Amino acid sequence: MKQRVTLTTHANVLYHLKSYLKRSLDKNDKGELKEVIESYRQGYVPLILPITLLKHHFRKHRVDWVEEQTYMAPYHADLILRNFV
Repeated sequence: MKQRVTLTTHANVLYHLKSYLKRSLDKNDKGELKEVIESYRQGYVPLILPITLLKHHFRKHRVDWVEEQTYMAPYHADLILRNFV
Protein backbone atom coordinates (compact mmCIF):
# COMPACT_ATOMS: atom_id res chain seq x y z
CA MET A 1 0.00 0.00 0.00
CA LYS A 2 3.04 2.28 0.24
CA GLN A 3 3.69 2.17 -3.50
CA ARG A 4 1.40 4.38 -5.55
CA VAL A 5 -0.31 2.61 -8.43
CA THR A 6 -0.07 4.31 -11.82
CA LEU A 7 -1.65 3.82 -15.23
CA THR A 8 1.61 2.23 -16.36
CA THR A 9 1.74 -0.31 -13.51
CA HIS A 10 -1.88 -1.27 -14.14
CA ALA A 11 -1.12 -1.59 -17.87
CA ASN A 12 1.79 -3.91 -17.03
CA VAL A 13 -0.56 -6.14 -15.03
CA LEU A 14 -3.09 -6.11 -17.86
CA TYR A 15 -0.41 -7.09 -20.39
CA HIS A 16 0.72 -9.89 -18.06
CA LEU A 17 -2.85 -11.19 -17.90
CA LYS A 18 -3.13 -10.87 -21.70
CA SER A 19 -0.09 -13.12 -22.07
CA TYR A 20 -2.14 -16.03 -20.67
CA LEU A 21 -4.36 -15.73 -23.73
CA LYS A 22 -1.65 -15.57 -26.40
CA ARG A 23 -2.37 -19.06 -27.73
CA SER A 24 -6.15 -18.76 -27.43
CA LEU A 25 -6.92 -15.48 -29.18
CA ASP A 26 -6.82 -14.77 -32.88
CA LYS A 27 -4.90 -11.83 -34.34
CA ASN A 28 -7.92 -9.49 -34.29
CA ASP A 29 -8.78 -10.20 -30.65
CA LYS A 30 -5.15 -9.73 -29.61
CA GLY A 31 -5.04 -6.42 -31.46
CA GLU A 32 -8.27 -5.20 -29.90
CA LEU A 33 -7.09 -6.12 -26.42
CA LYS A 34 -3.75 -4.39 -26.95
CA GLU A 35 -5.52 -1.28 -28.25
CA VAL A 36 -7.82 -1.13 -25.22
CA ILE A 37 -4.91 -1.60 -22.77
CA GLU A 38 -2.94 1.14 -24.53
CA SER A 39 -5.96 3.45 -24.45
CA TYR A 40 -6.14 2.85 -20.70
CA ARG A 41 -2.40 3.44 -20.26
CA GLN A 42 -2.71 6.75 -22.07
CA GLY A 43 -5.63 7.76 -19.84
CA TYR A 44 -8.36 7.66 -22.50
CA VAL A 45 -10.54 4.92 -21.01
CA PRO A 46 -11.24 3.73 -17.44
CA LEU A 47 -9.63 0.61 -15.97
CA ILE A 48 -12.93 -1.26 -16.04
CA LEU A 49 -12.85 -1.40 -19.85
CA PRO A 50 -9.72 -3.57 -20.29
CA ILE A 51 -10.66 -5.65 -17.23
CA THR A 52 -14.11 -6.33 -18.69
CA LEU A 53 -12.62 -7.33 -22.04
CA LEU A 54 -10.13 -9.63 -20.32
CA LYS A 55 -12.94 -11.19 -18.27
CA HIS A 56 -14.85 -11.82 -21.48
CA HIS A 57 -11.92 -13.70 -23.01
CA PHE A 58 -11.15 -15.61 -19.82
CA ARG A 59 -14.76 -16.82 -19.67
CA LYS A 60 -14.22 -18.43 -23.09
CA HIS A 61 -10.64 -19.59 -22.41
CA ARG A 62 -10.48 -20.56 -18.77
CA VAL A 63 -7.23 -20.14 -16.83
CA ASP A 64 -7.51 -21.35 -13.23
CA TRP A 65 -4.75 -19.08 -11.94
CA VAL A 66 -6.48 -15.97 -13.30
CA GLU A 67 -9.82 -16.92 -11.77
CA GLU A 68 -8.20 -16.90 -8.33
CA GLN A 69 -6.86 -13.34 -8.70
CA THR A 70 -8.71 -10.56 -6.91
CA TYR A 71 -7.36 -8.09 -9.47
CA MET A 72 -10.06 -9.16 -11.91
CA ALA A 73 -12.84 -8.48 -9.36
CA PRO A 74 -11.42 -6.48 -6.45
CA TYR A 75 -14.80 -5.41 -5.03
CA HIS A 76 -17.97 -7.24 -4.18
CA ALA A 77 -20.61 -6.63 -6.87
CA ASP A 78 -22.84 -4.74 -4.41
CA LEU A 79 -20.10 -2.17 -3.83
CA ILE A 80 -19.43 -1.32 -7.46
CA LEU A 81 -20.69 2.05 -8.60
CA ARG A 82 -23.18 1.75 -11.40
CA ASN A 83 -23.26 4.03 -14.44
CA PHE A 84 -26.65 5.31 -15.44
CA VAL A 85 -27.35 7.24 -18.64
